[in-house]
Amino acid sequence: MRASRAVRQHLRAQQKADMKAQAKARAKQDAQARAGNDAAAAAKAKADDRLQQDMPAFRSALARRIHVIIGTQQGYWRQCPERSCRRARSCRVPKAHCGGAPAMPQPTPEEAARALADFRTSLEAARRADRSGSREP
Repeated sequence: MRASRAVRQHLRAQQKADMKAQAKARAKQDAQARAGNDAAAAAKAKADDRLQQDMPAFRSALARRIHVIIGTQQGYWRQCPERSCRRARSCRVPKAHCGGAPAMPQPTPEEAARALADFRTSLEAARRADRSGSREP
């Protein structure tokens, strides 16, 4: 009887020690996770600050990438005066705009006036809808 009682006490003590060790390990993991989340949040905030400071550079890089995608897809590189574009058989856009892209047609004064009037009408309708609390599509 005494041996089984001693074994039970030993097992209980071992279980308590295991539970304490597991609790310490969980606490350590939680602390590491919190530190990791804090570090990740700090890194994200730092990246956001850098992005805000470099917003014009970001915008121009994004515009350049869009021009590259469109120029390559449309095959503008075939008529491009830039040798690097023709050699790579894709748009490289060394400047802000692709040299092989066709020029955008300029609107006539009547078309520009019509577009501006449509814009103003849409803007006023949106303002009225916003004031009344309902949104029109």
